[in-house]
Amino acid sequence: MHLLQYSFSLPDDFAMSSIRGRVEAKRHLFDNYPGLVWKAWLLRERGVEGATDHRYAPLYLFNATAALTEFLSGPLYQAVTDTYGWVQPAGGVLMNCAPGDGTSTPVLGHAELQLGGNAPSSCSIHTHALTSHATLAELAQKQSHNAAYVSVWMLDISALVAREYRFWAASAGELDGERRAGAVTFEVAALSTPKT
Repeated sequence: MHLLQYSFSLPDDFAMSSIRGRVEAKRHLFDNYPGLVWKAWLLRERGVEGATDHRYAPLYLFNATAALTEFLSGPLYQAVTDTYGWVQPAGGVLMNCAPGDGTSTPVLGHAELQLGGNAPSSCSIHTHALTSHATLAELAQKQSHNAAYVSVWMLDISALVAREYRFWAASAGELDGERRAGAVTFEVAALSTPKT
């Protein structure tokens, strides 16, 4: 399983409503995309719920390398880079997932990403540097279990980091200091709803 994320930093005067409109118009294209387990559309809007910039940073989970490669070389990714510019994606392997019930699963499907039957409202991203041989083993043992969220871990070998994506039922502005500490927080504008 492969996680992929790219992030566009947008000018302060950029109309974020145009991205919201784009998401609504095109999200159906991902519901049956081959090899895509789910996609979360993540946004930050300057001045809203503590955000200091405009940012568009979608997150994908693919079930195979071929599906990821096909997406990056295909028309959907080209359309977004043609619109917002070229950006270097971050990617890595799925380390593990921790649904809110405290269990761990090697595959996190769309149903498990739902919080109480609803799509999550926010996502906080925590980045952990891999500074020693023991760091990765320590992180693998550090499972943050909380009934309020789903936690998804990505191992990014190229950057020597592990990223934890915590999906919350609460909005970004409602997250307390402990849940936001050391994190970059986004609104989950939409979540793909695969039919399979």
